[in-house]
Amino acid sequence: MSVLIPQTDDKTYSDFVDDEKAGQLLLDKWYADKGWTVDRTEACIGYDGVLSGRFDPITVEEKIVKWPDCIVEFLQDIADYNNKGWFYTTTADMIVWAWVTDGRLRAVSRVGACEFKQWIKNDWHEIKPRAILSRRGLGATLCLLPSPSWLAKCPTFKREEVDG
Repeated sequence: MSVLIPQTDDKTYSDFVDDEKAGQLLLDKWYADKGWTVDRTEACIGYDGVLSGRFDPITVEEKIVKWPDCIVEFLQDIADYNNKGWFYTTTADMIVWAWVTDGRLRAVSRVGACEFKQWIKNDWHEIKPRAILSRRGLGATLCLLPSPSWLAKCPTFKREEVDG
């Protein structure tokens, strides 16, 4: 059974954009520490950037989230019911979650996007799903909130703690 929890955060869309930019700076440093670079100049609805390093470039969908949030958006801005969330629109090779608390990067999680999507579709019922109706950001959004421990069960999931 899903539980619909209305969110009443007073943040505006511009607050979320500012949070995302600040989180991207933290993530950029983490990438650099690994010898990787990210190019966000070609960001589009399908992905947020192209990650390069000692491997062939891959596209990434970046999620800047506060622990323990891990939101999987299925429908963004319910008033415009044709606006699918990132779960359906991403064409990225990899999903990267940057877990930020008090302006510090705490952990980074990553998972192969195709494997993750298939895994969610097959095993969503094991999440003990909690859905939220978020009234923040781009309007009312229908999301699934898997726990980080549940995410860790995905076969391609990797998580790294950061001293941040």
